[in-house]
Amino acid sequence: MNPGSDRSVTIEPLRTGHGPQMFEVLRDEAVYEYLDEPRPESIEQVEKRHAFMLDPDSPPADERWLNWLINERQSGRSVVVGTVQATVNLPERSAVIAYILSPNHWGRGIASAAVKLMLVELIDDHDVQTVQAFIDPANQRSIDLVERLGFAPAQESPDDEGNLVYERVLITDPKT
Repeated sequence: MNPGSDRSVTIEPLRTGHGPQMFEVLRDEAVYEYLDEPRPESIEQVEKRHAFMLDPDSPPADERWLNWLINERQSGRSVVVGTVQATVNLPERSAVIAYILSPNHWGRGIASAAVKLMLVELIDDHDVQTVQAFIDPANQRSIDLVERLGFAPAQESPDDEGNLVYERVLITDPKT
């Protein structure tokens, strides 16, 4: 699989050894305003989590866990600014997506570009037809992001965990 590219934003598959770059993103407290997970204390904790995520025996047999780094080209070099993730349900040809972006890069279209690139990968390489995102109702930035990308509310009220569920059917061109 070739890394995706959208002008100055690229995605590349997560690999072992990416811990130091992601630790820089994940150590910012603002990242966790709407996430229910602890902030990592060390690069080693990030690397341990990556090892679990990359272990082919970790997901259930009918799922595939896909993780990409978001890179932005700055001054001629690539800088890791976040991650996009998808949990693919193979029998249903569906995926649940998530994304984390360094607060230093919010509001610049980077997350939109990265999610678009991920949607292309999900269609081209994994035959995904439907994508969902579960979003904290207070996270207006994330709601705006998925709505700009053609997602719509999948249900009228929050799910059992209090999240809004947004969905997009990927029959049309994902680049739009």
